[in-house]
Amino acid sequence: MGSFGAISKSKVYTHFHLLCQNLKNKSNFKISNLLSISKSRVKNLKLNAHLPYNPKDNKSKS
Repeated sequence: MGSFGAISKSKVYTHFHLLCQNLKNKSNFKISNLLSISKSRVKNLKLNAHLPYNPKDNKSKS
């Protein structure tokens, strides 16, 4: 598997978001071992990858 450094950040976040959907029950530790990256990198990727896909409900009150 290639490294995440070879693609743009937006693509990394998109791929990581899709990957996490398949690894819902895996801990950060297990994901970090699968991808050979640090647990802190997994946490940061989870945060940044899920922000665009889980926007808060910002409905205006009219």
